[in-house]
Amino acid sequence: MAIKNAGIVCALVIAVAAVAQMLPSTAEFMQAMSASMKRMDREMAAAPMNGNVDHDFATMMLPHHQGAIDMAKAELSYGKDRVMRRLAQEIIVDQESEIDAMQLWLTKNSAASKESSKRVQTGEPKSRLSPFLFCNFPADDGLICNVLPDRRRVAEEPKADSG
Repeated sequence: MAIKNAGIVCALVIAVAAVAQMLPSTAEFMQAMSASMKRMDREMAAAPMNGNVDHDFATMMLPHHQGAIDMAKAELSYGKDRVMRRLAQEIIVDQESEIDAMQLWLTKNSAASKESSKRVQTGEPKSRLSPFLFCNFPADDGLICNVLPDRRRVAEEPKADSG
């Protein structure tokens, strides 16, 4: 009987030790997630709005996407599940690509408002741009982003003249 009780006590000590080792990483994960969400909320609230719906959407989505990237990095640092880790990797690639597309759009439209005759042409990815995302501004002023292979196609077609 004493040996059985000693075995139970030993198993409980091992279980408590295992839980104690898991708690610091769980706490660190939750701190990282909380910090990411607070930073995202703060930066979204401070996004420079100008009343143009498209501009305001892009400026608010930039910190939102960065928040998703930060949270995905926390998953990669602390998560163990292969499926969730793979999803986190895809989130990072996709969100960085979408950030770059929005920054390109903001740059192009900011330049267009200052100098409407200047056309921005780019087919070269920026340093962070995903190898799956290619954006350009064709002569008709539409921002076209192709996400390849087997990814979404995002296109903002130019507005037709109403007159």
